[in-house]
Amino acid sequence: MVKEAKVTKRPPITSSERRKRLMSRRFDKMKVSGTKADGVVYIGHIPKGFNEDELRKFFEQFGPISKLIVARSKTTARPKGYAFI
Repeated sequence: MVKEAKVTKRPPITSSERRKRLMSRRFDKMKVSGTKADGVVYIGHIPKGFNEDELRKFFEQFGPISKLIVARSKTTARPKGYAFI
């Protein structure tokens, strides 16, 4: 004697529910687990008087900085107005 499994039908999923599920899956993949990961931060529209020392002092309050690069013009060596940390 073979028992038949009960099949329960789910109500249809609306497009907004489908979108929410898709977005939650995407954000779950983007979450950083307990590991410490280094990254690069772009900083744009830096004022002309804001130099490397001031940038380092400002951003060290958020965590240690391993490298700081301010983009400079090849001909004049003046800052271009953006940096990478």
